[in-house]
Order: sequence, then C-alpha cells, then structure tokens
Amino acid sequence: MKYLFFILLLPIISCKATYQNNILINTSVENLFAAVSDYEKFPMYVPEFHQEVKIISTNRAGKDVQFYNMFFWGKFKIESTYLVSEFKKNEYIRLENLSQYGITEFKFEKIDANMSKYILINHVKAPSFIRKNLFKSYDKELIALKAYCESNFK
Repeated sequence: MKYLFFILLLPIISCKATYQNNILINTSVENLFAAVSDYEKFPMYVPEFHQEVKIISTNRAGKDVQFYNMFFWGKFKIESTYLVSEFKKNEYIRLENLSQYGITEFKFEKIDANMSKYILINHVKAPSFIRKNLFKSYDKELIALKAYCESNFK
C-alpha cells in the first residue's frame, strides 16, 4: 500500500516546469554579462537562491566552470553543484545543476550602448504546489539583478 501511494505521488513530486521572463537593464551588455558570469557574486544580488557560492573547479571563467551553491528554501537547506556547459561571451550562459534541479539559461541582448535585455530561463523539477512561489522568486531575481547592475555600473 505504501508503495502504491509513492507511485501515485511521484508525478506530483517530479513535475518539470519551465520559467522564462526578461527585463531591460540600464547598463551595457558587457557589464551585465560580467555581473552574471561572476558566480561568486550571486549572493550579493540573489541571496534567495545563492547564500554561499564557491567555485570548485580549477577553471574560474568561461565554459566548464563548476561551482558549489547553498541556500535555504524555507527551513530546507539546498546544496547543489553547477556546471557551466555553454558559454558565449556577452550572449549566452547555460548552467546544468548536477545535483538535482535542472538547467538555467541566461541570455543577453544588446539594445543599445547603455541598455540590455536579460532573459532568464529555468527548467526545473518542482512540485506543482510550490511552482507559483518559485516563479515569483525568479521574478525577484530579475529585479535584484537590475538594481545591482544599475547601481554598480554607471
């Protein structure tokens, strides 16, 4: 009986979802890309998902960087290892969560010399009942990155 319950619960627990949103940021695409590709600074502007970040690979920039990430989601401690699997300077970064949660994509578009479009795409495995709050947190991440870039890159 308990196995039947687990089998019925499994689809709810492991639902795949994709979040995508974008924001215009008043900074050059080079500055925006520099901020996002400096993973150890994530806690400065996205502490909700990145309270501790440490690069664990010998490669510290570009493709094949690996970093450890830790944060608390409510009362749960979440630890993950990420791999930068694709890296195209000033255009695109793809992070693979080697621990559990999926893939994150960062896309960068130059609007003009001082305006950029940042696109955040998260492919996650998350229970449907937390998806709404999770996606709200991703929206906050966009706003926090915008504030960080606009106050640090003038």
